[in-house]
Amino acid sequence: EVKEEIQLLGRYLPEQYQIDDLLLAAADSSASGSELARLYLERCYRLSDGDSDAVLSLEHQIKSLKT
Repeated sequence: EVKEEIQLLGRYLPEQYQIDDLLLAAADSSASGSELARLYLERCYRLSDGDSDAVLSLEHQIKSLKT
């Protein structure tokens, strides 16, 4: 149910918010999945604030965690 609500809300956000990636990370029950979900969510907040420096930092953290 929550997944459907997030997908519905995500349709109104630009692609740069990467809501699908957030949902994939949230569905991953591992510790890295949880951390990735947190980083993606934080990235969404920083995008909405227009904080490009924080977004860039979070993108680096996401990339590091994925590799």
